Amino acid sequence: MEKWSMTIRRLFSKDPNDEEENVTQNIYVFRFILFCIIVYSFEMLLNSVDIFIVDKTIFTRGYVTGCLFAAVYVLILLHLGLEHPLTKYVSITAVSLIIMAASVSLTYHMIIIIMMPIIIAGMYTSKQLSIYTFVLTVLSIIISTYAGYYYGVCDANMVLLTTTSMNHLVENGIFLLNQVNENPGVTLALYYVLPRCLMAMSFVYVSNIVNQVI
Repeated sequence: MEKWSMTIRRLFSKDPNDEEENVTQNIYVFRFILFCIIVYSFEMLLNSVDIFIVDKTIFTRGYVTGCLFAAVYVLILLHLGLEHPLTKYVSITAVSLIIMAASVSLTYHMIIIIMMPIIIAGMYTSKQLSIYTFVLTVLSIIISTYAGYYYGVCDANMVLLTTTSMNHLVENGIFLLNQVNENPGVTLALYYVLPRCLMAMSFVYVSNIVNQVI
């Protein structure tokens, strides 16, 4: 319990900087996850009072799953401590899982933030961690794309496969496309998973360059 108490004090210390660089980075990742959960909780509240209009069951499912991942992460963090060499892997995994849970439920609302683990991993200056994070991000993209298609907020572009501007698809206020995606297994991989994975590669490249410059 004394170890847990010390870890908690350091996590919420006014000055998170530590002599060990990885300790400081682990503290900042914890604070990022805490911030995400706070923002997510606020969004959940707005959705509950009908300011946001996402299906409540879908939103709640993603929110509860994300919170469970966060709770497990905190328990593992307290058990390992901030100095343990595995803590940074646990932290990146937690960020990825929480974002993936949100992405499955909120689909197109989460396109940008799904790259966040790559950005965070860049501050650790670890090539192994960078590779691990990239692989984790690719898996997250695959899972969130397919699970989101069937169980998350409907992304109409995935269902109808729009490929041109709106003026070619609307006539007298009526949307002309009505053919549902007949082969989502292939089309989602080709038009969504692949481009997002290529985007992830770009993020890894830029993140590594920024890290080297700094």
